[in-house]
Amino acid sequence: MGRALPLSGLRVLDLASFIAGPVATTVMGDYGAEVIKIEPPGEGDPQRKLGQVPSIPQHPVNFCWHLVNRNKRAIVLDLKHEEGRGVFDRLVKTADVMVVNFPLKVRARLRMRYADVAPLNPRLIYASMTGYGEHGPDAEQPGFDSTAFFARSGLLDALTHEGGPPAFSLPAQGDQMAGMNLFAAISMALLHRERTGEGSEVSTSLHAGGLWSNAMLAQGALLDAFVAPRPPRTTPRSALANQYRTSDGRWIQLTIAREDKLWPGICAGRSGAPTCWPTRASRPPTCGAATPPSWRRSSIRSSPRIPGPSGASACATTRSPSGCSACCATCLTTNRR
Repeated sequence: MGRALPLSGLRVLDLASFIAGPVATTVMGDYGAEVIKIEPPGEGDPQRKLGQVPSIPQHPVNFCWHLVNRNKRAIVLDLKHEEGRGVFDRLVKTADVMVVNFPLKVRARLRMRYADVAPLNPRLIYASMTGYGEHGPDAEQPGFDSTAFFARSGLLDALTHEGGPPAFSLPAQGDQMAGMNLFAAISMALLHRERTGEGSEVSTSLHAGGLWSNAMLAQGALLDAFVAPRPPRTTPRSALANQYRTSDGRWIQLTIAREDKLWPGICAGRSGAPTCWPTRASRPPTCGAATPPSWRRSSIRSSPRIPGPSGASACATTRSPSGCSACCATCLTTNRR
């Protein structure tokens, strides 16, 4: 408790608004950095009022603001005014990191590009957050969590069942991820400065964060692999990686990556049986025979609702009153409680 935090002694200028950029500076503050938030005159950062929108849980405490702006000092500067610019320039000379998410044209107009501020402080780390990157046809487009991170990256499509309506993202889910990406980039730049004495410019975008989150499917698509639509939970690709509703109305997520090792153990833990493969033909290859594709869907068609811990329904696979399905519900609903 008495030791200095890793970023103690560093000064960070936070000129970013809303969520993704300020997330990075908030984490730096958590690790001991002095963070100075610079806001425009008037209403300041629009994030101050985000908690008033209907999609956010309402509470007298402005937790949306505190979540990504805690432990920061604040100053209001009119960067269009000569005196305000003078104060800003003096702060830049004393800073270690500067975080911005102004649109590129605004940065040029306000002289807030890396080329504008680096001469004032060659050791400065300039960190940029954008919607779609700083180059290319969409560089000037405004980006939001739901559009740049989720929709354009393919995440919403990947989360949508075949034939179903598009899924919805959670508030600020992509912003939080992108902010952590920028924090990582700043950390690497600080390490580079520690070794070389040189400042540098780092950047990331909401779109880049979304593509990385959807990297497995996106990489396959870039290689011209067929990306199959996501099937509904009633006909999953694997019955051992699916969502189920228990008899007491709860939902559980079942994920068994190594069925040859884990599935028999789960069954034995509930029923005491050494194994619960219904037939030799339906065992995985390590059990002596190839697994037919239909086996992975049989339990869904036979028993879409898994019994709870005290349910009397038989396991769809073993037909045992205390077989596999019941044991899965026992293990997972107990943890959920």
